Amino acid sequence: MINFQNIIKHIKWNKKIGLFLFFGMFVFFDGCFFNEKPWIAGTDHGFVIPMLESTNKNIDKIYKWRVGPFFPYSNTTMDLSNINRSPFGKQVVKGVYYRHWMGTDYLGRDVFANVVNGIKLALKISSIASFLAILIACFLTYLIGLQSMNRNPINLLKMIGLLLLMSVFVFYVVWLLQLTYDVVIVFFVLSLFFIGLFFWQNRKNKLDNWIVNWDPMVLKVLEIFRVLPALIWILMIVGYFNTKGEWTLITIIGLLIWPYYTRLLRSEMFDILSEDYIKSARLSGHTFYQIYIRHIIPNILMPILIAFTYSVSSIILLEATLSFLGIGLSSDINSLGQMIKQGRLNFNSWWLIVFPGTAILGILYVLDFGRKWVVQKVN
Repeated sequence: MINFQNIIKHIKWNKKIGLFLFFGMFVFFDGCFFNEKPWIAGTDHGFVIPMLESTNKNIDKIYKWRVGPFFPYSNTTMDLSNINRSPFGKQVVKGVYYRHWMGTDYLGRDVFANVVNGIKLALKISSIASFLAILIACFLTYLIGLQSMNRNPINLLKMIGLLLLMSVFVFYVVWLLQLTYDVVIVFFVLSLFFIGLFFWQNRKNKLDNWIVNWDPMVLKVLEIFRVLPALIWILMIVGYFNTKGEWTLITIIGLLIWPYYTRLLRSEMFDILSEDYIKSARLSGHTFYQIYIRHIIPNILMPILIAFTYSVSSIILLEATLSFLGIGLSSDINSLGQMIKQGRLNFNSWWLIVFPGTAILGILYVLDFGRKWVVQKVN
C-alpha cells in the first residue's frame, strides 16, 4: 500500500523539484503573470486592483502608476501594431517591458502567453480525460470483481432500468454540450450491441435466471477497441459529429481510452483477489465493497499513477496532432497544436513551430521525471 505521508515527509526539496514547482505555479496561474491589467494601480482617488475589474479601457491613460504583472499581454490580447513579428526582429513597442519575447502570431497575439496557456490547456484536457477513463475502469472492474465472488449484480429488470437511465443521461449530455442528435443514434446502436451480447450470453438460461456476465462482455468490447487505435476512432467520431469544443474533446478521449485502464485494473484486481489475506477477509464476512475499498484500491494506486502519467503524455501528443490537423479544438482556442499549424502555413514564422514544439517536449520530460521520481520514492 502506498503511504503518501511518508513520501511527502522524505522529500528532498532540491533545486530541480523547486524549479518544477515554480514553473507549475507559473503555468496554472498564468492569468496573474500574463495580463494587460496591472495588479495594483493608482488613481486620483487612491489605489485600485484592475485585475479584478472587467474594464477594457486603456490602462495607460486612466492610471497614474501601476505595479505588475510580469508580462503585459494575456493570451487573448491582440497587438495590431506587431502582427506576425519575430522575437529578434523590429517591434513597435514603447519599451523593453512591452516587447514580445517569443514573437507574435498572425493576429498579433503574444506567443509566450499563448504557449503558457497552451501548456495549461493540454494538461487540463489530458488530466480530466484520464481521470474520466479511470472512473469508468474502476466501475467496470468493480462489477467484474463483484460477479467473480459468485454474485449476480444485474438481472434482466435491472438491465432494462440501467438502459433507461443511460438514455436520459445521454439526452442531457447532448443537450448540455449542444451536440447533434446523431449521438442518440450512436447510443441506440451501441445499446443494441450490448443487448445482443446479453441475449447471446443467456440463450440457454431460463428467463428468471438471465444475468449480465460482465467479464466476457467487457473483454469483447476491449477486443473491438484493440482493432483500431484511439486516433482513428477520434478522427471518425470528431469528423462525423463536427464538434470542436474543449469539453467535447475531453469526453470523447475519456470514453476511448478507458480500455487501457480497464485491462490494467482487471489484471491487478485478479492478482490481489488470489492473495491469502483476501480469502481470509471473505471468510470473516467482509463484503466485496469493503474488500475493494480497503484492499484493492490502495494496492492498485501505484499502477494507476504510472499509467496516468503515460496516458497524459499520450493525450497531449494526441490533442496536438488533432489541432494540427484542424479537427481538434476550434481555431479560436489557441492550443499548442494550433500554433504549430499556423507555422506550417507560413514557414517564415519559425517561432510558431519552435516554441510550441519545445513546450510539448518539455511537458513530456517533466511528466517522465515525475513518474520516475514517484516510483523511486515509493520503492
